[in-house]
Amino acid sequence: TILLKYIPVKDELGVVTHVIEVGSDISKLAQTEQKLRESDLKYRTVIDTQTEIIARFLPDGTLTFINNAFCDFFGGEESGIIGLNINNFFPGGEKIDFNVFSINYYPPNLPVRYDQNRMVTGKGEIKIVEWIIKALFSEDGVITEFQSSGRDITNKLALQTKLDETRKENELHEKMLMRAERLSSLGTLSSAIAHEIRQPLNAIKILADSVIFWEKENCQISHDDLLENFYKISQNVERIDNIIQNMSKMIKPKDKIDITPINVNKSIENVISIMGQKLKNHSITLELNLDSKIRPIKIAEVEFQQVLVNIITNALNILDTILNPYKKISITTIDSDNMISIRIADNGPGVADDIREKIFDPFFTTNVKSDGMGLGLYIVNMIIKSFNGSVDIIAGDEPGACFEIKLYRRQK
Repeated sequence: TILLKYIPVKDELGVVTHVIEVGSDISKLAQTEQKLRESDLKYRTVIDTQTEIIARFLPDGTLTFINNAFCDFFGGEESGIIGLNINNFFPGGEKIDFNVFSINYYPPNLPVRYDQNRMVTGKGEIKIVEWIIKALFSEDGVITEFQSSGRDITNKLALQTKLDETRKENELHEKMLMRAERLSSLGTLSSAIAHEIRQPLNAIKILADSVIFWEKENCQISHDDLLENFYKISQNVERIDNIIQNMSKMIKPKDKIDITPINVNKSIENVISIMGQKLKNHSITLELNLDSKIRPIKIAEVEFQQVLVNIITNALNILDTILNPYKKISITTIDSDNMISIRIADNGPGVADDIREKIFDPFFTTNVKSDGMGLGLYIVNMIIKSFNGSVDIIAGDEPGACFEIKLYRRQK
């Protein structure tokens, strides 16, 4: 392609005497311009096929470029929208103040901003649009234009809200199940509490009656003997108080779970202080194999004690169904580098293979004579999982059922 340019040459009188023809080869320039037009067309095609809402606007909010998705979402033709202010698409009272928009939110070192805005569609509906807005700067560091890409997240937010509501309902349901199971356990524990409290009460009565008898018989009581009686009475009252406190902790619900470092062995001993006599009344021997070097671990003690009560009660109910002169429940603790293992085993009939996968399901029970709700082991599983732990049925050292609880000190 040749670009011709004609230059007239005049004489002294200003008369054109001849013309000089100058030709320039502009083939490369024409090719470059053609490539630019093709590139712009490809860019425009790519932009217009995007589902995201794409727009460019000046620092005062005037739209300079939009794609088809913008036209479809807000309604109208490109020719009628270019030149409008983007504030035209916001609900009343939610306009952007462009006097402070550029200065406050887009410093040169942080040119990209994520935002969510309520926008009015072409159908008059209010939708939530999530924007990625990038400021474009001149060489002098002045904002010349904004480039934005948005997507409608209204349905996503509605779904998230629904999921949050469902999650809250599930949490409330789980709390109600745990409360129901605790109340159900109250019947089981009440007889154990009665036995445990009766013994120190009897001791207190004997000690007090002894002092009254000595006084009636005019017996000489030494000061040391009197103090010894009072000391024993105080010990027994303290024992009753500990039993009641442990009982109330396990039954009373809490809005907030207390996660504190606890000694697992002491928690086990506290539970045994409540249930020990009941096990004896059912002719069940309790065997403790507690790791003397066990270290504290951060869990909720009250909930952990609920786990122990549920598993021990489950073992007790199973052992009541068999004829065996030697019934036994053993509790073993093992402290390793990152984990504490608690194994609670009995020498009952064990767990049949066909129900192993169902045993932690809610309302599942094989004890038709039980007054429970079939929630005991479900609650156990739920609580231990909340500790980032696990509970499983494993093969024990002897025939019977063996539940192993694993509590981890660090995230698995």
